[in-house]
Amino acid sequence: MTVQDIPLSDFVGKECWRTLAGKGTGSMFTLDLGEKIQRLRPLPSKHLDETIRNFEGEYSLYVTFGDWRVEGPEGVICTSRSSNEKDGEMVTGLKRLEGEKIVEASMTGASRDLLLAFSSGLVLRVFVNAVDDEEDDYSLFFPQGVWTVGAKGRLRGEK
Repeated sequence: MTVQDIPLSDFVGKECWRTLAGKGTGSMFTLDLGEKIQRLRPLPSKHLDETIRNFEGEYSLYVTFGDWRVEGPEGVICTSRSSNEKDGEMVTGLKRLEGEKIVEASMTGASRDLLLAFSSGLVLRVFVNAVDDEEDDYSLFFPQGVWTVGAKGRLRGEK
């Protein structure tokens, strides 16, 4: 499998309708994009709102161990090291992506760092830095499957 096999261009034009991050998740977060798809079973957590419990994105990005940052015209908005408290810089910074459409999606270098550029001028960069072969940096969810980038840019896909 190669980067060319990943339909990353499918992210372009999709609106981010949800970000999920916060206390208890460390620097991990999820972006849901495109259509809202009804879950087969609602998530059981009472800490999540109704929409999150009942719907998932047609497309999603799940960042696990990769370092990341959100940048805007005014500079860095938040990073994987920002506060993930309820009103912390991480949560409020990621929320700025909600309602924005992706205008560019690309992977760069041997490590397969990810770049998502949004219609407002905001940019999300995910840096692959895991060294443990058991760790994943991020996963991209598409209707046709999941592609995961792990340690040292290792790529695997599941349909």
